[in-house]
Amino acid sequence: MIMVLFDLPTLTKTERKKANRFRINLKKLGYRMMQLSVYIKSCYGIEDMESEIKKVERILEDTGEVCVLTITEKQYNNMKYYFQKHLGNVKIKSETEQLMLF
Repeated sequence: MIMVLFDLPTLTKTERKKANRFRINLKKLGYRMMQLSVYIKSCYGIEDMESEIKKVERILEDTGEVCVLTITEKQYNNMKYYFQKHLGNVKIKSETEQLMLF
């Protein structure tokens, strides 16, 4: 599993274009958005991960920070998700389903 985390500047129109182009290119490479600046993709072995990292390196923009994290499927499946919503003094818990990749 590869996780791409990034913080790209978006103050100017040019910076926003670059940030959006980077997101679009990640999607074209098969990455799925987890959060606005966190994208994930499953890989099948170390060679596949190394190939994917090179593809991400080719689409990097000239500003901002990008981190590529590789984790195993087991580590990913052990991730905990917490979702909570608040309405006044009443707390509502949202139920979620576990994401199955394989």
